Amino acid sequence: MLERFAKWAEEIDREWTGYSTTYDKESFIVFDNLKNEVARVDYNDGRYDVSGNNTPIVERLTSITQHTH
Repeated sequence: MLERFAKWAEEIDREWTGYSTTYDKESFIVFDNLKNEVARVDYNDGRYDVSGNNTPIVERLTSITQHTH
């Protein structure tokens, strides 16, 4: 998972102005420029659970999880 999360972080750093990320082996979190969590991916039993309070960012993050690199 760490390799995949690293690719997502790289894509977000490159393409999403004003957002940052952090991750560990089970979770990937996106923050806005005020360091508020806006979306996250939790890896559970082979699937990604995407959640958050910023619908456009959740949708973009969902798209990344479904895109094969």
